[in-house]
Amino acid sequence: MPLFFIVSGYFLNSKSSCTSSFIKKNIRGLVIPYSVTSIFIVVLATLFTKLFQTGSVSTAIQRWLPAAIYGSGVTSSSMPTGIEYIGAIWFLLALFWAKIIACELNRTNHALFYSLILFVIGIRTSEYVWLPWSIQPAFCATMFLIIGQIVKSENLLEKNGIPTTIWLCLLFAWLYCGCFYGHLSMASNYYPDGAIDVIGGVSGSLCLIKASSVIKRLLPNVSLGIAKIGSITLPLLCAHIIELDAFPWQSILNLLSRHFQVIWPFVFALQVIFTLLIALLIYFSPRALSTIFYPSRRRQ
Repeated sequence: MPLFFIVSGYFLNSKSSCTSSFIKKNIRGLVIPYSVTSIFIVVLATLFTKLFQTGSVSTAIQRWLPAAIYGSGVTSSSMPTGIEYIGAIWFLLALFWAKIIACELNRTNHALFYSLILFVIGIRTSEYVWLPWSIQPAFCATMFLIIGQIVKSENLLEKNGIPTTIWLCLLFAWLYCGCFYGHLSMASNYYPDGAIDVIGGVSGSLCLIKASSVIKRLLPNVSLGIAKIGSITLPLLCAHIIELDAFPWQSILNLLSRHFQVIWPFVFALQVIFTLLIALLIYFSPRALSTIFYPSRRRQ
C-alpha cells in the first residue's frame, strides 16, 4: 500500500492548494467512485441474499449500508459495535483526505516533519477510537504522499539521481524487511515494527518505481501494455470489491467443494471473470455512470 500513496504523491503538485476546484476534482475522482461502488455493493448484496436465500434482506442491508457509510478498510474494536469493514475501497477515502492534508502541509516549510507528527497521531489515536471515512489511515498515508513529492522534486528517479550503491541498499532493506518483518497494514494503521515498516515500505516502493522506469526505457512495448492496464485500475479495483463483497461466495464455495477437492484455482478464475465482467458492464453503461470510473470516456 505505501507504493500507491507514494506514487500519488509523486504526481501531486507540491504547489497545489486546497481550492474549491482542487477539492471538487478529487471528490469527482475519489469520493464519487467510492460512493457509487458502495451503492452497488449494498444493492447487489441484498439482491444475491434474496436470490440465494443466504439470509434475510434486512440483515444484508444492516450489514453493508453502515459499512459503506463508515468507510473503514478493517473491523476494529475501536469502531461502533456492529459496523463492519467495506473493503479495499477505503483507499479512495484515505487518498482523498491525504491529498487535502498534504496540500495544507505544503504551505509550510516543514511538510515532512509535520506529516511525521500526523503519522504518530494516526497510530496512537487508533488505539482508542476508530474514526469514520478512513481519516486515521489518511493521517499516516500523508507522510508517504510527501515522500513521493520529495522524490519528484529532487529528481531522485532520474539517471544518477540516486547512486547505484544506495539503490542496492534500498533493495536489500526491502527484501530484509519483507522477509523478517513485513506485517504492516495501512488499512488498520498497524505498524508493529515502527520505523522498520516505514523503511521497508518506502524502500520497496522506490525500487518498484525505479524498475518501472527501467522497463519503460528498455522495453517500451511492454511499458505501453502496463500503462494501459494502469489506466483502468480504478474500475478494476471497484469491480473486484463489488464481487468480493456482494457475491454469495460461501454458497459458491460449498457448491464447488462437492465436486472438487482443490477449489482455489476455480475460485480465482471466477473472481477474475466476474471482476472483468463487472468492469466491462460499467464501461458500456450510460456515459453518466461509466465516466465516473473511466475518465477517458469523457473525451470520446
